[in-house]
Amino acid sequence: MLCPPSNKLLFHQVPSLSLARSLNKVLLGSDSPLTAAGDLLDGIRFARTQIGLHANSIYGMVTNQPADILRLRRGEGRLRPGSAADMLVVRDHGLSPAETLARLTVDQVELVITAGRVQLAGPGLFERLPAALTNGLEPFEVDGVQRWVRAPIGQLIADAEEILGSDFCVGGK
Repeated sequence: MLCPPSNKLLFHQVPSLSLARSLNKVLLGSDSPLTAAGDLLDGIRFARTQIGLHANSIYGMVTNQPADILRLRRGEGRLRPGSAADMLVVRDHGLSPAETLARLTVDQVELVITAGRVQLAGPGLFERLPAALTNGLEPFEVDGVQRWVRAPIGQLIADAEEILGSDFCVGGK
């Protein structure tokens, strides 16, 4: 697994493009926010801009290749009838799925569905979803980006503030 931002922070270097290309099967991941600022989308952009990986390679490293490496057998990593419905929904800007993912930022994510259940919704889609799909989602704002997420946000913030104080950030956000 490649985690380039963590490699940069911890070891002051990142895998080379030739090393990344030489690996038969590799996945691109995101370590804890303790070892690098940002999230998986930040890591994807880092892999593209700092290592020089092509968007198509990165796309495989976060979709079907991890599913193959982890031997997932319910259709994870692919969109096809009968597969596990894990998906990320963003606006179409006329780019390929790989190019879209390579340029994606968290504020562009409109909807996240895991195992067929809405886990995150942006304002535009949240208002249009039936109540049955949004039940249990709580509002949350990070860096001015409003989202509704399936998590006990109030309790998580209270627990974090108890330890870190009221002005905390995670992963640089």
